[in-house]
Amino acid sequence: RGNPFFLTSVLSALTVPELVGVGREIHCFAVKAGVIWIGEVRNALVTMYLKCGSPNDALRMFEMSTDKNPIMWSAMVTGFAQSGCSGKALELFSGMHYSGVRPSEYTFVGVINACSDLNTIKVGMQVHCHSIKMGYEYHMYIMTALVDMYAKCGSLSDARKGFDYLQEPDVVLWTSMIGGYIQNGDNEEALSLYAQMEAKGIPPNDLTINNVLKCCSSLVSLKQGKQIHAHAIKYGLGQEV
Repeated sequence: RGNPFFLTSVLSALTVPELVGVGREIHCFAVKAGVIWIGEVRNALVTMYLKCGSPNDALRMFEMSTDKNPIMWSAMVTGFAQSGCSGKALELFSGMHYSGVRPSEYTFVGVINACSDLNTIKVGMQVHCHSIKMGYEYHMYIMTALVDMYAKCGSLSDARKGFDYLQEPDVVLWTSMIGGYIQNGDNEEALSLYAQMEAKGIPPNDLTINNVLKCCSSLVSLKQGKQIHAHAIKYGLGQEV
C-alpha cells in the first residue's frame, strides 16, 4: 500500500514540464494503491500538474473530486492564473465563491493577477471589495497585486489610493507603483515617487533601479540617471543594471 506522505513529498518535487511523466506514473500508482481519494494526495496531484504546465490534467483531477477542499480550490485558481488561463481562473474563483469556500490571501492574488491580465477593471474592483469583506484589506501581497492591476488597467488614481492606504509599503509595492506610472507614461511622477522612497530610506531592488533608469532615458536626464546609478552601486545592485 502506498504511503500518502511519501507520495505527496515526491509530487511536491515535480515542478517542471519535463517531469510530468513521472507525476502521471505516481498518479497511476496512487490509484492502484487505493490512496487517490486521500485529500493530501489529490491536492499534491493537482498542484503537480499545474506546476508542470498541464492545467487540463489538473482540471480533470479537480472535477473528479467530490469533496473539493479549500487548498485544492486555491491551487486551481492561482495555478490557472499563473498558466495564463486567466478566464478559467476567474471562472474557478466564481465557482469557489458559490461553493461557500473561503479564499486565502494567495487565491486573491491569483485572481487579481487574472483580472490584470484580462484588463478587466470592473471584475477587479469586485474582487477588491470581496477581499476587504474577507478581512484582507491590509495584506501586502494583495495590495501589491491590486496596485499593479489598477495601473495596468489605466486607473492610476485607484492604484495610488491602494498604495497610500498602507502606511508602510514594502519595496515590492513601491516598485509596483513606480512601474505603474511608467507604464502609463507619467515618468516625472515615477521619479518623484522614487525620490520619496529614497528619502524614507527604503533600499530599492534591481527592478526599481531598472525602471527609474528607463524614466531618465525617456526624459533625457543624464544627471538623474547618474544619481540613480550611484544609488544602485550603493545598494550593491551595480552589476544588475
